[in-house]
Amino acid sequence: MKIAEISAFVENGNILGCTYLKLKDKGIETLEELTQIKNLKRLDLSINNLDSLESIKYCWNLTDLNVSHNKITTFSCLSNLQNLTVLNVSHNKLTSLDSLLKCKNLYNSLKVLIANNNQIKYVPDLSVFKNLETIILSNNNIKEVVVPNQYYNHLKKISLSHNNLRDFPFHCNFNNVSELRLSHNKLLSINPNIEYMGNLRILEIGNNYLINYDNLLNLIKLKSLSIINNPCFDDKKSIKEQLENLKIRLPMLEILNGNLISRELRQSSKIKSFNKKKILVSKN
Repeated sequence: MKIAEISAFVENGNILGCTYLKLKDKGIETLEELTQIKNLKRLDLSINNLDSLESIKYCWNLTDLNVSHNKITTFSCLSNLQNLTVLNVSHNKLTSLDSLLKCKNLYNSLKVLIANNNQIKYVPDLSVFKNLETIILSNNNIKEVVVPNQYYNHLKKISLSHNNLRDFPFHCNFNNVSELRLSHNKLLSINPNIEYMGNLRILEIGNNYLINYDNLLNLIKLKSLSIINNPCFDDKKSIKEQLENLKIRLPMLEILNGNLISRELRQSSKIKSFNKKKILVSKN
């Protein structure tokens, strides 16, 4: 698609003043360089047939890029986009994030990385992206997540569901993360280091191979927990019995396996827990 054709999708055909360009689902296979659209900040190229991002490599002011549902295999053409904050490359043909690490101009700008439904095999250390807030890498072929060398100051959300992970590096450098989704993997255990992720509010680890959940009991700020379809958890029991199986209980838990826990039920569980402790004390 050439610039002359693109102008038809711009209000009043004003290419120079265009800040948002939507070329979604236009059957585009090739795209002329967009250097003439100097003020472009938001670009939607989703649902096309692009296999390269060459056309946008000089879009200096771009902050929001959506190239989902294309045929992209590399991030190499993004190295000049020093203002890019949101990047959506989901549903493409990416097998690695290594080329993204070479885009040093993104280290201070990138906040949201959406790369679900690709063929990515591992997650490198992304802590070089100092302002990263969200990482969405669900539905890939990921078997490994590298332990970050630096602290993620702003990272709040990680989604790695529907992958092939056997473990996850619960680490103090993930301390600020409040939402972690690891359902539908091959996790065998939960490392005690999960206690360093004490700011977790939402944790999804359902549909794995976990045989023990004791280490979760240190996550006192947890509000939503999904642990369904694991050997350690009997899904056939009522929510009341499931709560009792959490032993000490998670004091702020509001949702368990998608079920809202009523205030009365939480209070009932606390009373039963207290009574059990009294019985144990009296026996001793």
